[in-house]
Amino acid sequence: MVIWLVHSNVTLVLVLMGLTAVGGGATLTAANATIAELVDYAEWRFGDRAEGAFTSLAAFAAKAGAGLGGAMVAYTLAFTGYVGGARQSEQALDGIVFAMTLLPAAVLLAGAAVFLAYPVTRELSERVAAELAERRQEALS
Repeated sequence: MVIWLVHSNVTLVLVLMGLTAVGGGATLTAANATIAELVDYAEWRFGDRAEGAFTSLAAFAAKAGAGLGGAMVAYTLAFTGYVGGARQSEQALDGIVFAMTLLPAAVLLAGAAVFLAYPVTRELSERVAAELAERRQEALS
């Protein structure tokens, strides 16, 4: 959203886009950690370990998200009058800026809202890990 406010300053936009890329990498790492945490949580709560199901659901969600994200950008550009290889109108330039800034910010905020319902806290995660270790130890005995 900050990039949208300063989009006329190319140097600042490039610096902010670089910082955004670093944050995106951290998000991918956190997503994989979350999958592992949810596998443990599901095993603790329901008694079955389902790494394959969680991993395949995450892969499907990533692919679906990439497809929908690309479509949202394409429709935004088409709606604002973007013409490939041509000098762009002011409306098309606004569409490009919107597709690079406010559209991803809105999707990010919607995704963040989902995590408000995320059931696993740090304390619960530690409890789950300890209880699963205890269960596994008892199963070996």
